[in-house]
Amino acid sequence: MSKIIAHEINPNAYYTTEEAAELLKIPVRTFQLMIARKEVKGVKMGRRWRFLGWDLLDLAGRNKRKRRATLEAWTDRAKQKQETDKSLRASIVERCREIQAAILAERSGRLLPASGELLNQLREGRDDELSNMH
Repeated sequence: MSKIIAHEINPNAYYTTEEAAELLKIPVRTFQLMIARKEVKGVKMGRRWRFLGWDLLDLAGRNKRKRRATLEAWTDRAKQKQETDKSLRASIVERCREIQAAILAERSGRLLPASGELLNQLREGRDDELSNMH
């Protein structure tokens, strides 16, 4: 959580469910669900829960680390996808060059009279390349 919360929460004080939710800036119902899932430490005094400030600070720090880890995982996946896409594009370009060279060699270095034929051959080569990659 933010630095402001660290100043608002007294580590040695006990807080009610409502107070803890307000300090963490989350809905009371969300905090109650966290209690039910045992994500937060608390003490039941009578019929009401009480939460030590240290535990709330710890919870805020864990949530921050969890968000940071999730963001790093997303960033890593995006980088991997970008590298894969770049590699795929490079292999497609290389394959197009090979097809182009083969066509020119077959035609004795003459350019094709119709670009449609060349495009069809390039597409066929690309489709083959893509199907081999998966």
